[in-house]
This record gives sequence, structure tokens and C-alpha cells, in this order.
Amino acid sequence: MSFAASTAQAQTIDDDGTCPELAQKMSKIYFGFPEIIDGSIERFASWKASCATKAPAGQGNVVALCQGKLKGDGNVFYWIKAAVEAESSGYEICDYP
Repeated sequence: MSFAASTAQAQTIDDDGTCPELAQKMSKIYFGFPEIIDGSIERFASWKASCATKAPAGQGNVVALCQGKLKGDGNVFYWIKAAVEAESSGYEICDYP
């Protein structure tokens, strides 16, 4: 278990404010987007470092891969991708860290 945590730690990257801003947008776009604990948001270099069970869906290039702790139990992994004429985004709620 500590190996996975150290791997995830190594794949976090500095966030320029993109992930908190994206969380606010997602809460307006997706009715069921959960409430995230302030200060718990991380940005990842790879979705494999997150709690997600599969890669982000949708076409295009990844712009941001983010994860935050929920006010209840678990985490939420969310992302945005950009393509030539469109964006796609989504999220996955995880019951484990």
C-alpha cells in the first residue's frame, strides 16, 4: 500500500490553479458532482496515479487530471480534454484513496 502512495506522490505536479477552477466549473456542469474538501485537490501527471479504475474517456488531449477528497468518504477524480473543435470532461467517484 505504501508503494502505491509513493508512486502517486511522485506523479503529482504543481497546480497553477487549474484544478480548483475546474472543480468549480464541474460543479455547475454536472448536477451530481460532489463537494470537495478545500485544500485537498491535487493535479496528476498520469491518471494511473489517481484513484480511477480506467483512463479518462473522450477524444482529445488531456489538459488536466485532478483529484480531491470528498466531504464524506472517498475521493473524486476529474479531468478535461481538448480536441480541435471541442472539449470533453468527466469524473469518477472512488471509495478508496
